[in-house]
Amino acid sequence: MDCSILVDFESFEQYMQLLGNTTNFGVDSMRACQPVICRAIWGTGNPDISGIGMFVGYILEVGLGLGTTLLFVIFRHFESDHWLWRSFKNPLGDGPVMAVFFDSAAYFAAAVELACITSLVKRDYGIDSNGFGAKEARITWAVSVLVALPLMYPIAILAKQPQRSKHRLFLFCLVFLLSLYSIISQAIQNLGPTKIGEGAADGGGTVVTDKDWQNIEAVCFGGDALFSSVENTVLTALQLIAFGFLLMLVLVSILRHWLHRRTPGQDPGEDNRGIQLLPAGNPVLDLVVKVGISLKSRKGVKAFLVLGPTILAVPLLWGVFRMRQVQRALANATGNTYADNEWTFGQIMSVVTFTLVLAEVAYLWYDGLDDRRAEAVMTNETKGIGIFEQKTSPPPRHLTY
Repeated sequence: MDCSILVDFESFEQYMQLLGNTTNFGVDSMRACQPVICRAIWGTGNPDISGIGMFVGYILEVGLGLGTTLLFVIFRHFESDHWLWRSFKNPLGDGPVMAVFFDSAAYFAAAVELACITSLVKRDYGIDSNGFGAKEARITWAVSVLVALPLMYPIAILAKQPQRSKHRLFLFCLVFLLSLYSIISQAIQNLGPTKIGEGAADGGGTVVTDKDWQNIEAVCFGGDALFSSVENTVLTALQLIAFGFLLMLVLVSILRHWLHRRTPGQDPGEDNRGIQLLPAGNPVLDLVVKVGISLKSRKGVKAFLVLGPTILAVPLLWGVFRMRQVQRALANATGNTYADNEWTFGQIMSVVTFTLVLAEVAYLWYDGLDDRRAEAVMTNETKGIGIFEQKTSPPPRHLTY
C-alpha cells in the first residue's frame, strides 16, 4: 500500500473519502499507514499550548494568583513595618508583589492566547493540522479562559489608583479580547453539525460512519486516554461558567471606569450616584451598575472573587493534564517522539516569567533587611550619644565662699 497518498489533508470530507477508498476503514489496512493517517488527522501536538513548561506555567499562575491575593487580603486588615507587610500592602493601598504578578500573568496570558489563535486559524482554514494535535481543539478554549482567570484578582481587589487601574484594565480587556477567537471557534465547532455518522453530511450524505470513525480512533489511540462524554460535558460547562464570569467582570470594570470619569474624585457607588448618571428606564444598565458599585462592598462578593477563579481553574488544569495524556497516547501509537515533555526555550520562558514575583519578594526582603540594619545602627548611635553625654557632662558646681 502506498501511504504517501494519505499524507496531505485538504479537507475532512476529501480525506475520509480518500481513506475509505484506500483502506476501506479496515483496522489492519490502516495500521500499515498508522503514523501517516494519525499525523494527517490529529497533527503532532503543540508544545506552545500543552508543553511541560506551559503546564507548569499554568500551575504557577493559578497558585501565585491565589497566594498573593490571600496574603493581600490578610495584611490589609492591620498595619505593620514588617517587610512582608510592605510586600503585599503599602500606604497607597496597592500591593507591589501583586502588581508584579499581574504584569507577569497578563503578558504570559497574551502570549498563550496568540499561540491558540495561530493554531486555530491553521485548523479552521485548512492550512495545516501540524502543531495542533489530538483533541487539542477541545482544550484550547479551556486554556484561553484558564490563563485569564487569575487576572481577575488584581482587577477586583487592588486599589483603584487612576493610572495603575487603567493600565490593569487595558491589559485585562486585551487578554479577554484575544480569548474570544478561541471561544467563538470552539462554539462554532460544538454547535455546528457533525460530519461523523450516517446521513450527517450535507444533503443527508455520509462522510464516515460512527463505526468507521471508531476504527480510526482505535488505530491511533488504541482505545486509551480518549475524552469521555462526561469529561467533555464537564469541561464545556466549566468553560461556559468561566467565560460568563470573565465577561461580567469586564463589563462591570469598564462601566465603573466610565462612571469614575463622570464623577472624578468621587465614588460612583455613594448615594447611588452611578445609577443617576445613566439613562433612565434601562433595566439592564441599572442591574450592571448595581452589581458593579457593590462589587467591593459585599463580603460575599469579595470571597467569591478570591475563591471563584481558583475553583474554576483547578478543573481546567485537570483538563489540560488529560489532554497531555491523549497527546502522549497518540505519540506512542504512531511511534513519534512526545515533544510536549521537552524543555525548549519557550517552555523555560513560560516558567521564568513568574520568577519575577519571587524576585520582587526577595528584593523587598533584602530592602527590609537594610532598613532593619539602619534602624539598629541609629538606635546604637542614639544610645552611644546618651552614654557619652552622661560621661562627659561637667561636674556639679560647688558653692564657693
